[in-house]
Amino acid sequence: MNIELFDNFLDESVFSEMRGGMTCPYFPWYWNSSTIDLKERYDKHTLLCDQIDDYQFTHSFVESGKQVSTLYPVIEPLLKKIKYKSLIRVKANLVTRTNDIVRYSYHVDYDYECQTSIFYLNTCDGYTEFESGGKVNSVGNRLITFNSSLRHTGTSCTNDKSRFVINLNYIT
Repeated sequence: MNIELFDNFLDESVFSEMRGGMTCPYFPWYWNSSTIDLKERYDKHTLLCDQIDDYQFTHSFVESGKQVSTLYPVIEPLLKKIKYKSLIRVKANLVTRTNDIVRYSYHVDYDYECQTSIFYLNTCDGYTEFESGGKVNSVGNRLITFNSSLRHTGTSCTNDKSRFVINLNYIT
């Protein structure tokens, strides 16, 4: 399992501005009734939580390699530091606080050769867990990178109102 971890990935002022922009009351978050694609979940994955807990809010910046958000400039400082040839998908995920940590479903982001990076916008007791073992705690301004075919899951948090991450998929 090859996971690269970078703490303090962005300059603190740049990170603070990005986090502030994405956690303000005016940032548009969109309801998703599942944390992963429904067809994929039922065909390939076992849900690790009650179905009623499997939801999130997202904001898509890039889909199928195309910019789909007018708020794309918010993530440009992050993209400038990641070495990629082409973007596949970039989206922000917001999961709300739960009384106990909820683990969702092990999944792969893509089953072809590409990279996944997860950028954590806040520090909380949520984490990213890998089916092959190990977990990475949610620490604000931390970036992890791994092969997109590595099965992983995210969680909720119990000690903050929400857990915020940016999920990036790209070809290097």
